[in-house]
Amino acid sequence: AAHRPAAAAAAPGSDMTHIRQQIRDQAVLELDAAIPEFLAVESTRLYSYREKQLPALNVVTDNEVSEPQTLGGPVTGSLAKRLMARQLSLQTEIYCSVLDVPDTIDAEMDRLAVEVEKVLENTLLNNLAFDIALINSVPEVDAEGEIPVGIYTLTWRVNYHTLEGDPETSV
Repeated sequence: AAHRPAAAAAAPGSDMTHIRQQIRDQAVLELDAAIPEFLAVESTRLYSYREKQLPALNVVTDNEVSEPQTLGGPVTGSLAKRLMARQLSLQTEIYCSVLDVPDTIDAEMDRLAVEVEKVLENTLLNNLAFDIALINSVPEVDAEGEIPVGIYTLTWRVNYHTLEGDPETSV
């Protein structure tokens, strides 16, 4: 089947969007370019898969924590800003049809996971992050929709820095 490019997204950093969005957009761009087997690579909380669009990959962000890394901070009349260390949970959700490989769905999900891991373990997402690590993997099968689908969620810890009050720029 022909590869369908990812939905048009703003170039990371071009619209002065929150770093979370820039990270999602950059992950979609890099995964889509590196793994042509996925018929759809998207970033949406309302992903709706269809058999003709599988295998597919959805990229979302979940929990994020931040902590000041420098002492001090905004002082009356001062332009000094604290460095903020941020840790973001990025999830890559692999969707594949159980109908295509009913006896080997786990092997198929693992095979696709290998491709995703190869990309994300070898990137800093256009230097938006300084560290990315796989922290969790959860395979499951959803048999309640119109077609049974294998879903493999890989959760990544993405570490990056911003300056306090400037969540649109990675430093």
